[in-house]
Amino acid sequence: MISKRLFWIALLAITLGAAVVRVVGLQTLPPGLFCDEAGLGYNAYLIGHTGRDENNELLPLYVWSFGVSYKNPLFIYTATIPVALFGLSEFSVRVTSAFFGVLAVLGIGLLGRLAFGTAGGLLAALLLAVVPWHVHFSRIAYELIAFPTVFFFAFAALAAGVRGRPRWLLLAGPLFSLCFYAYVPSKLFVPLFLLAALLIYGRKLWAVKGTVALAVILMIITAVPVLVFDLQHRDRSQQYFSRTTTLNPEQSIGDNARRVWDQYQRFYSRSFLFERGDPLPRHAVPQFGELYWTFLPLLALGALWCLWPRHPEGKLFLWWLLIYPLAPAMMNEAPSASRGFIGVGAFVLIAAAGAVLVLDVLGWLLRRWPRAATGLQAAAVAGLVAVLGRDAWAYADAYRNSYPAFAAAEFQYGYREAIEFMEAQRGKYDLLLLTANRVNMPQIFTAFYNTERPGGVQRRGENGYLIIDPAEYDRYHMNQRILAALREDDLRLFDDYTELHRVVRPGGELEYSIAEVRSRKRFIREWQVLGPFDNSGGKGVGQAFIQPSDAEVRTVQSVWGPTSWRRFMPQFVRVDLNAAFRQRGEAAGKPVEWLCAYATTQVEAAAPRHALLEVGAAGMPIQAWVNGRPLTERMVPISQAQKWPVSLQAGTNQVLLKVCKNTGDWWFTARLTDDAGKDLTDITLRPAVAEPTASGTPQVPTQQVDGFGAPLRSSRRSDLYADYRGDAPAWWEALEDAGGEVVWQTDPLPAQAPTVFDFTAMVSEQPGTAELWVNGQFALSFPTGRFRTPQVWTRGPYVLQFLPEEQGNFVSGAWRLIVPAEQTTAGRPVELRVAHRDGKPFAFFQLKGRQDTAEFEQLTLESAAALVPTPAPAQAEGPEPPAAAPGA
Repeated sequence: MISKRLFWIALLAITLGAAVVRVVGLQTLPPGLFCDEAGLGYNAYLIGHTGRDENNELLPLYVWSFGVSYKNPLFIYTATIPVALFGLSEFSVRVTSAFFGVLAVLGIGLLGRLAFGTAGGLLAALLLAVVPWHVHFSRIAYELIAFPTVFFFAFAALAAGVRGRPRWLLLAGPLFSLCFYAYVPSKLFVPLFLLAALLIYGRKLWAVKGTVALAVILMIITAVPVLVFDLQHRDRSQQYFSRTTTLNPEQSIGDNARRVWDQYQRFYSRSFLFERGDPLPRHAVPQFGELYWTFLPLLALGALWCLWPRHPEGKLFLWWLLIYPLAPAMMNEAPSASRGFIGVGAFVLIAAAGAVLVLDVLGWLLRRWPRAATGLQAAAVAGLVAVLGRDAWAYADAYRNSYPAFAAAEFQYGYREAIEFMEAQRGKYDLLLLTANRVNMPQIFTAFYNTERPGGVQRRGENGYLIIDPAEYDRYHMNQRILAALREDDLRLFDDYTELHRVVRPGGELEYSIAEVRSRKRFIREWQVLGPFDNSGGKGVGQAFIQPSDAEVRTVQSVWGPTSWRRFMPQFVRVDLNAAFRQRGEAAGKPVEWLCAYATTQVEAAAPRHALLEVGAAGMPIQAWVNGRPLTERMVPISQAQKWPVSLQAGTNQVLLKVCKNTGDWWFTARLTDDAGKDLTDITLRPAVAEPTASGTPQVPTQQVDGFGAPLRSSRRSDLYADYRGDAPAWWEALEDAGGEVVWQTDPLPAQAPTVFDFTAMVSEQPGTAELWVNGQFALSFPTGRFRTPQVWTRGPYVLQFLPEEQGNFVSGAWRLIVPAEQTTAGRPVELRVAHRDGKPFAFFQLKGRQDTAEFEQLTLESAAALVPTPAPAQAEGPEPPAAAPGA
């Protein structure tokens, strides 16, 4: 029997040991600082200094962070204290977690003492102090750490309240509600737990029903702000869940239940609990489960103790163990040690119950020899402590020595060193550039590590940095002094730079190269793309879907139906074909997987010359042609830049690439260089394909039909968009849209005959070139931009007229299209399609939903006939004979 005084001394000693385990080396271990940690710390700093969060909200209940989710207040408001005391740093924000972790050891010790006596309370505290699951999250600034801590004390107060001290129930009620301010899964877990507690403690609670009623009132009062907030912000509150849940409203209840059940079981797997833990490197040390193997026999024995009839808390421990995965099983990334963190208490308490059972059995077996029993019990405890010490030492050794190299990248290592170096150089440069390549929420770090910068705390923007993928060339220019923190593969974008500092993470890998960059490599960024074509099973790699000579404007059959060459303007130097065909895939209801596509562009050279075509890709097979000549006999997989010698002729040269994929990435890069790898400066790039030779001549229209019957598809649309006639529905495309187009059909035609179609449309003032297709066949191309006078374009049998009307920055007006009889069918509409292929990114064509164009503009069939060129008179093949002489 351990005295009360000895219990407190031992519990405080264990708690002190837990503090050492959780605090030592906290500044640098884990290495780096994850964005969620930085976000919590930065908001704690802002609230502590200004009373407002990153969104300038005054003392918010929940903090809307990163535009993604709400952060819970308990951790943030607690963190304001150490942040105020020590300044904003990795230590000050992580020590908040350590505080909750140490307090949890104290709380579970008190709960264990109530459940199975002083020895059991100390054993529970000892197990929690060293178990990997709890140690790990006590050293990371995640808000989840507060949930078990508050719950332990709430449960302890409840257990004390039903054991003859009902006043503790007045504390238990608010503490259970306080869990809702700690972590979202508590909103499911706590009500389910209290439901079981009501059933198990029912008689004892009824005996003090007055106190219980008051405790419930206090619990409701504490929970009301959360309830009101969730109702007022339900759209945002549900946003994170809808993005991360595995529940699919389009599937049956049975399918969803099976998926949840499958994920639920993973939380009890041997791999998760004893071998590898959470598969996410941030959440577990490799080769260690969330529990030690030592727990396994204790858990089995503890389950027996819990099932004993006179152990009401045991039933609640088992219920706790059963319900802890319910909320995380409905989310992705299962099993998740973070979302299921409340489960650590159940495992620890049941294991402690197992140890208590062993001590009780030893005491019962040696009840006639009390001293021997006490000695054997002490030896058993010493043995358990020794085994736990061995396990904890092995875990600590891996945590200190191997885990830093393993987890540094996951914890976004290097931002402090990089930003401190760049801040010291700020005055020498016009632009500080921070790569957004393979990072997560980098803007929070420019705020976190810059709170002391002159000018005060900044809440918005990027705090004086341009944070982008350096491959996004349009976002920055080289006519300024630039200091950039780059990844190693980012450096390949630049051909003139000086490396000033290297940030190397534990393990020796380069995290950032901080360099002064002066010039970039020139990549071919403007292409026409064609596809996609079927590559199921890799069969498309050996199949020629087109011939190199077919790089002209025409319709071909793709895996998703008829298609044609389309302009693609990639955001980055990487030509991302997933992005190019994503919209078509969504329209077809197909994944962008197991496909092939072609990309082509034209190179204008002033004179014949030798060059190198450099192509890079993500391990995908590629084949290339220049002027129809293959550079390889077949498709070859390319993981790094591949260079092929090419001969450019004077004038136009056609570069054609075929790129195939199975799943995942689908991109390539391309450059033209000299033999030394320097960019060619005497060439011009033009993303074009040849127009086929036109045949036929315009026919005089004999019928007039409304050119707008119904829209079929478009890149963009608006229910109301103003033009010179007022508001009307609109459908449009812009050159910057991947696969952008406007497709619509006319009214049905009375007869098969040459027809003029009248419709209303708008174009931007930014110049461009658009293609017009009729019934899936190329008709003509026409320029877009600001026209002040009527325009007429003719190609073969097609005639297009634009009658412009001024309207602010855009130009709207009536359009007339003459179509030959061969493209018409009596009783059926004609399908029209417009898509830009060249020009400024926002060059656009916008179709208006007006069906009275001819009537409003007073357009007649006779005026349309005047658009058809009159054939020139035939010329005589020889001179006319001289006139006969008079009288002849």
